Amino acid sequence: ADAGAIGHFGAPQAAPRREQRQRLDQIGLAGAVLAAQHDHRAVECNVQRAIGAKIAQDHAPHLRASALKHRIPQLRHRPHVPRLDAKRKIAFLRAMGACPPPRPQRIVGREIRNREMHVADYDVLMLAEGGDGVASAIEKRASVHRLWQESDPERAIDALGPDIRAIAGGSHSRRIDAALMQRLPKLEIIASFGVGYDHIDAAWAGQHGIIVAHTPGVLDDEVADIAMALTLNCLRELPRAEHYLRDGKWLKAPYPLTASLRGRTMGILGLGRIGKAIATRAQAFGVDVVYHGRKPQDGAPYLYYPTLKGMAEACDILMVAAPGGGATQRIVNREILEALGPNGIIVNISRGSLIDEEALIEALRTKTILGAGLDVFANEPHVPAALLALDNAVLLPHVGSASHHTRGAMGQLVVDNLFSWIDGKGPLTPVPETPWKKA
Repeated sequence: ADAGAIGHFGAPQAAPRREQRQRLDQIGLAGAVLAAQHDHRAVECNVQRAIGAKIAQDHAPHLRASALKHRIPQLRHRPHVPRLDAKRKIAFLRAMGACPPPRPQRIVGREIRNREMHVADYDVLMLAEGGDGVASAIEKRASVHRLWQESDPERAIDALGPDIRAIAGGSHSRRIDAALMQRLPKLEIIASFGVGYDHIDAAWAGQHGIIVAHTPGVLDDEVADIAMALTLNCLRELPRAEHYLRDGKWLKAPYPLTASLRGRTMGILGLGRIGKAIATRAQAFGVDVVYHGRKPQDGAPYLYYPTLKGMAEACDILMVAAPGGGATQRIVNREILEALGPNGIIVNISRGSLIDEEALIEALRTKTILGAGLDVFANEPHVPAALLALDNAVLLPHVGSASHHTRGAMGQLVVDNLFSWIDGKGPLTPVPETPWKKA
């Protein structure tokens, strides 16, 4: 009954014919093809033409060319070909050799998709766990070595060092300094997790041709939200008011009146991406904004103060948003806190290193300033007991960017920076000290 099966599936032997029929059954064409054995070439051509025309009409561009190439002029007699869904059409055309194999998928935007190329010999070192799915995403194209899983990290670095070409992620508990980089002679790029990179000796890396990339832009709004939340919590004493309610004290008397956001001026130390996002929110709350930085910014609609002390004297909310590093180490000291005054508060969402922590504790204890809202500390995760004991300090465990949405975007940018480098396109978001210059 199967004698005379046609086209690319044709074979005089019974076994291949059975196999051919099974393949046609899988895509729903066995009846149409085998019922028209009397006109083998016509059936083959018409099936290809009918399916090719349909694909050319409603399928992706990379399928249309091959489909149109196999179209044949209308024949007078054509057997009925059943209507096929997209997957069955493609399956048939591939079986007939009329459709190219699927193209490898590529990275689009911030979404990681499978790639055909696998760079198994590209070794990447991750110093600490962190960033949702970063390690597993990198493993699609490279070998990942998780240092935190090693019983002897130093010995592991010695063993892996000669092969490591990239460091991904980041750990503020371990500096990526010249000593570490010298142990990795093939190191090409450090794709850091986070906008701050004061844990990396970026200057030394740049001088030795090592790329350093970070994750700016994707966390600005999240951190700016936390900055305003700390400002409100500090002024309106919301954590203390909640405890007052939970302790049953409201049953005896109303909570005391607090300071207000009304009529205040916010002085922003560091008008970068995050600083600008904070300024936008502050203005929406009706707060005046001024700023201080290394130099005035063209187009900035806020009053610029050339000295930090001058700005501290003019504002009553000091918002610390400048980057960490040697140039800003303890830039907010006793003198600045005294200039801020007893009605002023300080909020820090940048790096703990920017504030003299001992001077801040003393200023809070003596009411030299009204209060503080802190998301970062000098020696994280260790917070001084004297600071924990103060009720005019609102303290958070460095959660400025700690949402699923934002940490996912940060992790994705780490992966994108690394893959862009592997592909020879250079880093997407290099730090200023890096030797890479965009075209």
